[in-house]
Amino acid sequence: MTELFTVSKTLRFGWQTVRDRLGFFLAIVAISVGVSLLPAGIQKFLEDGDPTFAFLAIIPAWVLGMVVQMGLILIPLRICDGEDPELSDLFSCYDLVPRYILASIAYMLLVSVGLLLLVVPGILWGIKYQFFGYHIVDEDAGALDSLRRSAEITQGAKGKLGWLFLALLGLNVAGFVCLLLGLLLTYAVTLVCCAFVYRRLCDHTPGDGGIAQS
Repeated sequence: MTELFTVSKTLRFGWQTVRDRLGFFLAIVAISVGVSLLPAGIQKFLEDGDPTFAFLAIIPAWVLGMVVQMGLILIPLRICDGEDPELSDLFSCYDLVPRYILASIAYMLLVSVGLLLLVVPGILWGIKYQFFGYHIVDEDAGALDSLRRSAEITQGAKGKLGWLFLALLGLNVAGFVCLLLGLLLTYAVTLVCCAFVYRRLCDHTPGDGGIAQS
């Protein structure tokens, strides 16, 4: 069983990995940003036209955004596994979109309800179920099963994950201060760090079981 992650080791691994593939990571993050802006761009372009047509035109762009989000999970996971990902991997998870959408909705509902319950449960559930997308991409898990698996691997690690979240938040704030290029770089580091931690948590989770308790 491998060592559970530390914040410093995770950040170091993330930075070294991005540094070694700097051009590749800047390209995939830039593409993802462009795709994420497509719905707003389409809406702006068609704002004087038929609202129904504008809505229908936005749907493919929204679905493409979901595909790219999963690609941003797959690529760092492949690197953590010692593989050599390609740019095309960014668009390779299109068949997982339906379950990813369902899991995302369930996750948002859980966190929203938790935030209404005096905030703290929402934070804990946000940490507990945050890796649902990784289980869908990595294990071909179903929507609800991905949430169950995330609960399992984060059991006993919520404190460490909370500190890591704060560290990554500070890193991305610093990237924002350094304008676009800095934020692209820190976001790429964040992607690798999350994949690295996911792999370590999976290594420390023995088999399948019930939903872990907070």
